[in-house]
Amino acid sequence: MSNVYAFLKAQPVTRCEADFVEIRVSARDVILQFPTPAAGQRDPSLIPDVEIKFYLSTGLEHPAFIKKLIENTPDNTIFKDDTLMGLCFSGRGLPVEIFLHEPRLLEFDPSGNFFDEVLWHETVHGIEGIKRDKNNNLIRPEPWSYTLQQAMLRLDAENGSPEGMGEKEILDHPYMQYLRKGTVLQENVSEIFARVASLYVIEVREKGVALSLHNPEDLGDVDLDDFDNTNRRNSNLNDLFTALSTYGEKAQSVFWGVYPKTIETISSLYGFRPDKSSRFTLDQ
Repeated sequence: MSNVYAFLKAQPVTRCEADFVEIRVSARDVILQFPTPAAGQRDPSLIPDVEIKFYLSTGLEHPAFIKKLIENTPDNTIFKDDTLMGLCFSGRGLPVEIFLHEPRLLEFDPSGNFFDEVLWHETVHGIEGIKRDKNNNLIRPEPWSYTLQQAMLRLDAENGSPEGMGEKEILDHPYMQYLRKGTVLQENVSEIFARVASLYVIEVREKGVALSLHNPEDLGDVDLDDFDNTNRRNSNLNDLFTALSTYGEKAQSVFWGVYPKTIETISSLYGFRPDKSSRFTLDQ
């Protein structure tokens, strides 16, 4: 079983209901349980020192409060049935609150690796941009990835969507719309950013290294004929490139132009500071 899962499950339960339990834990503490990439060191100070409320389901059905959240959002077609494995429902605000569908996550992957990936994905949604003001109070200005997403959407509004794919065609595919600009329920946090973050964790887990700051090719190639969701690298790559395909050429160019900033931001959230001998350094 993964270190992250074991660590979270070892924490005291702060609330117990019929269909879920609540566990409160420091984002810093749980992220430091992820493996450290080679050629670098962890720097805990890079990770926002903020408490996360994790809500873990205890049955195969979603907890009642999650069902109600889904029912009351215009995005409910995205989260139908039991396909929702995790949800950061605090959006771009504070406090950070994350739901994890524990039994389904472990049913999908008993090793705990998928549990870790979803936890990390939702944690990235929840903590990006958090810092302390001069009075040491936690604040959360607009996350950088959300700023990027809004800039890309504005470029599309000004220059048009990809050839042959207008807004109506995108809207006709709810999942594509979700990947393109998030959901109201999550205050439209960036799914593109979170997919790259998931690929970052997979790279560390499978290869022991961090994604390159300057070589997007390290993301790899996606096999569009492989629909096996257990191939997490391919699944995340497919989502990433599907999302980007909904944007026009200028918006896509901006995304790749600031790719180093994306990796730098994700690396900081991971609490990783590569050394100068690494193929990925923040000071190149």
